[in-house]
Amino acid sequence: MNPSSPTDPVPAGPKILYHDEWVPNRTRRRMAAALAGTTAGALLGAAGYPWIAGKRQQELVTLLDRAWNGTPKSPRELVQRIREEAGDRESTHRPMVLDATGVAYQTFLEELQLLHIRPKDLLAAHFRTRQGVNNELPGRHLWKNMVATLRMADRLQDELASGW
Repeated sequence: MNPSSPTDPVPAGPKILYHDEWVPNRTRRRMAAALAGTTAGALLGAAGYPWIAGKRQQELVTLLDRAWNGTPKSPRELVQRIREEAGDRESTHRPMVLDATGVAYQTFLEELQLLHIRPKDLLAAHFRTRQGVNNELPGRHLWKNMVATLRMADRLQDELASGW
């Protein structure tokens, strides 16, 4: 077979002459597939490293153990498991000492005149510590964003208390 013969069909796409026969040139596809596989492996390896060989091995073991042992059979069992796992991670209260911003925030909450939500309860949430992270009072620019939510929560509490 002569590759330049007019009777031979013109190869469609990239083909090479191999042992007197036109065969598809799959070198580019193979190279692209190998490169994509290598890239995917590198990305998965980098993402999985902390879980497999790094500091998060125990979290992976716990996650797999939970998956192996199945899901809780009831909501009560789920709550019990969460409490057991939380252990020392429960939040702790810090003394509620209000500076000028805290007093202004308390005044702002009192001016909303909510029936069921007390400013003291809202303030107490900002004086907790959980896993070494302290909650803080929101910035003044965020206060107005809470008004609609607080009013809706207060109204919902009112309706639930009255039995609809």
